[in-house]
Amino acid sequence: KISSNMEDREPPEDDEHKADERKNTGDEPTEVDDSVLMNIYVQVLSNILAQMVEQGPTDLDANNLTVFDAHSIPGITIGNYLVRLAGYSRISSRNVVMALSFLDRIANNTERPIPISGHNIHRLL
Repeated sequence: KISSNMEDREPPEDDEHKADERKNTGDEPTEVDDSVLMNIYVQVLSNILAQMVEQGPTDLDANNLTVFDAHSIPGITIGNYLVRLAGYSRISSRNVVMALSFLDRIANNTERPIPISGHNIHRLL
């Protein structure tokens, strides 16, 4: 049976009411600044890529050169290079995660893998 007295009924809870309750109770989730989050992603990616470079070949193999291989290893570290890329372009945290995914695919390609090394990591990025 439907109650005819609407004043006795409580309104259904929606996101707006829940947000108001959090404001009152102090249970509001904290927001992270995008630049802070981006710095974390860049640092994590640079650490992972540094490990990939350490595990890769140290010398150029003339039989397996690609267009990405430089004759000498650039003087800028991977971490500083990523910070520079992030500072001068509009990359997002999603782009950083996708870059790692693509580099993993390139390195583990079954037809023609490109081993990640200090000679090609900057160009691959």
